[in-house]
Formats: sequence, C-alpha cells, structure tokens
Amino acid sequence: MNKSIGLIGCGRWGKNILRDLCQLNTKVAVIDPSISAQTEAINIGAYSIHNDIMKEMNQLDGFIISSPTITHAEIIKKLVHFNKPIFVEKPLTCNINTARDLENICKDNIFVMDKWRYHPGIQELSCIINSGELGNIQAIQTYRLGWGCFHDDVDSLWILLPHDLSIALHLLGNLFPVKSLSTLIEDEPSQGISITLQGENTPKIIIEMSILHPITKRSVVVIGDQGSAQLGNADDNFVILCKKDVSGQPSKVIKKIETSSIKPLFLELQTFLQYLQGGPSPKSSLKEGILIVEKISEIRQRLNLKSKKIASTLNNCKQPMF
Repeated sequence: MNKSIGLIGCGRWGKNILRDLCQLNTKVAVIDPSISAQTEAINIGAYSIHNDIMKEMNQLDGFIISSPTITHAEIIKKLVHFNKPIFVEKPLTCNINTARDLENICKDNIFVMDKWRYHPGIQELSCIINSGELGNIQAIQTYRLGWGCFHDDVDSLWILLPHDLSIALHLLGNLFPVKSLSTLIEDEPSQGISITLQGENTPKIIIEMSILHPITKRSVVVIGDQGSAQLGNADDNFVILCKKDVSGQPSKVIKKIETSSIKPLFLELQTFLQYLQGGPSPKSSLKEGILIVEKISEIRQRLNLKSKKIASTLNNCKQPMF
C-alpha cells in the first residue's frame, strides 16, 4: 500500500502490529525508547527507529499507538498537532475525565483499535442478526476466560472488558445501562466478574470475564426467539447456527457457516491503511472509544474499585515512557 506509519510502542503487541504492517507493504517508523524493542523492530523490518516523537514525523501519513494504556492520552495530545489520522490501541484511556478532554481537543480522525469488530466470525454474527433469521434478539452473551493478565499498568477490567463491550456495540449498536454485577472473588473483582447490561425493552448483554481459568475461552453467543448463533472461540473460522422448529422447540439441525481465516489484527490495519487512501473510516470512532471508557468507569464505580495499580505505576515512573 506504500503508506508511511509512525508506530509508537513496539512491545509485546506492537511487534505484531509491525509484522502485519510490513506484510501490507508499509514503511514503518518505530518510536520506542527500549533498546530491546528497537532491536526487535529492526529485525522485523522497521524502516527507521526513534526514541521519541519528533516534528519531522509530520511527513508520515498516520500514526498507530501501541504503548501502555496509561500513556495513550499523553501521546495522542503530542500527535494531534500533526493533524494526521491516529489509530490507538484499546482502551482509548483508563480515565474518564481524560477521555472527555480528548473529545474537546481532537478532530474526527482518531480511531480505537477494537480488533474484535473486524473478526470474520463477529462480522458473520452481525450479518445473521441483520438477516432476521434469529427473530427478535433477546441476548448477547460473551465469555472471556483465561489465566492471568500480564499488564503492568492497569488491571484486567481495562484490558479485557473493552473487547466484549466493543463486540456488543458492534452487534447491537449501543451499550445499555448496567443492570447487575457479580464478582467471582468478593475482595478482588478484577479477577473475575459477571456483568449484565440492559435497558428498557432491549436485549441483555451478558459478559463473563475471568483471569482465573487455566483453559482459555473466547466465545460470543447471539440468542434470538427463533434460534441462536455462536462463535465458539477466537481462532474458529466458522460460526454455528441452530434454529427452533415449527413448534418452537430446538431443532437437531446444526448449520456450520464458514468464515475467513484472516486474523482481525491484519484486517483492522488493512482498513486503517485503506482509510489513509480515501477509503471508509475504521469502525471504532473516538466517540465510541469514549463510550466504552465511560461504561468501564461506571462498572468500576459500582464495584468501588479504585485504580491502585495505575496509581502505583504512575508514582514509580521516574521519566516519561515516550
């Protein structure tokens, strides 16, 4: 595609972004102060390496932010003066006031990297919903279960919930009020949580999240009054559709619908590059990114969960990360 991108952060996830950008024939300038990250970036195929954001980067076509969550807002503020499109990893930020401040200073060319909105299985579930084949949608149920959350700056609610909230937003077009919350471990809500969102006369959104499960599960179920459809796991390239028979009982017929096996990260990066060439906008706007931050903040407030990890990380930072 021959576009040039400034990639801020080339750590655990940033190196995957760099890999796919290189596969998409993109010239990538990597900005990361870590020597080990710089070395790996060179090996993957970065066009140039920098310790910090410089004014010469105005020549780039756009920016992608893959730095720690607590640095997102600061970096956006540095980049917005270039007036170039920005694609920032989820979540937009981990502070609701900061998120709203960004809305006041930023233009409409900032997007959030909610990769699940690009997953072929989620795209297929959206098509099934829109076809009316499931009848009236009664619930969206998601499962995000696994072992541990290996992030140093924020807890699992900030890392995992954006995925399922963005899926619900994609499938239903909105996020409803928090109806109920239940924690797996009473004194440690970030270890596991069950959340129900529902408004008046709306489907339920039920999110099951835990970092205490040795076996990983990433699943999305759409339940209608005429049937159900499910993406069984993140790596599945198919969805399963089951319908009710004429008597309203579950039919024994199981329909397997094949989908593309292209990874969602590759697809969202491809979309961003196409946008730089005049194509459609990426799926999660700044406004939608703020909506997800607001919902997580509401959940945390209901749990009386303070960001101890964030405060500790900020206090221990003796110099800016970027």
